Amino acid sequence: MEVTQHIIRSTQTEDDAILQAIKAPCDLLLVFASPAFFSSSSLLTDIIASGVPVAGCGTSGEITAGDVREQSAVFTRIDLKGKGFARIAVSQVHEEDYFNCGKALGESLRGDDLKAVIIFTRGIDFVPGEMFDGLHHVLGTDLLICGGMAGDNASYVQTFTLSPQRISDHDVVAAGLYGDNLAVSQAVIGGWQSFGPIRQVTRSENNILYELDGTPALDIYKKYLGRSASRLPISGLLFPLEMMDSYDEPSGLLRALYDVNETDGSLILGGKIEQGAYLRLMHASTNDLISGVEDAAQSFSLSVENQFKPAFALVVSCLARKIVMGDQVEEEVEAITSALGQDLPVCGFYSNGEFGPLTAPGPCKLHNQTMIVTLFGTTD
Repeated sequence: MEVTQHIIRSTQTEDDAILQAIKAPCDLLLVFASPAFFSSSSLLTDIIASGVPVAGCGTSGEITAGDVREQSAVFTRIDLKGKGFARIAVSQVHEEDYFNCGKALGESLRGDDLKAVIIFTRGIDFVPGEMFDGLHHVLGTDLLICGGMAGDNASYVQTFTLSPQRISDHDVVAAGLYGDNLAVSQAVIGGWQSFGPIRQVTRSENNILYELDGTPALDIYKKYLGRSASRLPISGLLFPLEMMDSYDEPSGLLRALYDVNETDGSLILGGKIEQGAYLRLMHASTNDLISGVEDAAQSFSLSVENQFKPAFALVVSCLARKIVMGDQVEEEVEAITSALGQDLPVCGFYSNGEFGPLTAPGPCKLHNQTMIVTLFGTTD
């Protein structure tokens, strides 16, 4: 596998050599770019017209090796050197039928030696859980799925995905990677610490949490935040909610707080919350989050070392983590680069939601406040 990367820092670039290199034949071109490249530049439409198999989305920050970029476009060209191939499928959710959207993607991608699927969706008003169910219904629950929900620099107005067909604010784009010697591995990284009692969700609808233990969720949330409650909703990014499993143990899923409703006392979260589920508050300092990435990345690197040789890493991290860490956000990406090797190509983005299992292999879930690292390589 050969991986090359090009970075463009302006929507008005005229560097013909780079443009031609980006459009050169390859098995898959991954693109992560600031929203301006989707809405006010001909660059991406030119790439579509070239016929290159392209998949990607808009971001709230572009990730490369040891760096977090703003207002750029990162192009990662993947050449499987005749030992595999990529296939791209595109679908949409019609009448809230997420399951059949996922099923259609799965049927398009089903094939021998399918090792991983990278998915990009819109980042606003999208609930992917049943889409994953549809994919797994066709492709099985052990297939590795990664990717995330597109970002738009935290404006929550319009997000974009990119496929060989078009730029869209509604398409779900999925890239399947195939090959007998293709190898993938994944790490789901948090760094948060739980505190306070476990509470039951007594009223919820989709991603809106109305009540915990029969009390308005906002009232309970404010009680634990103390003086920080005056800065809601932004201060809520420091206190995500941890979802518990049926044994009252941490499930590995977090839900970020994106807004509050003072009128009905509800919390608007970054993903679906089931009524009857159990939750607990979490918190962390920036140093805790960075230390969590450092420790997890080192363990991940050691676990992969004797399995296969990584060719590139796809890193999808939550916009909420970026906001919490502020000027220190590059440190979590530097920790990944330090653990995996300075020469390893890294591509990715800050997202409105991250896709990956609780533990691999396993069914894909929507994560918040999480960094998910997927390594791709070959066994020879």
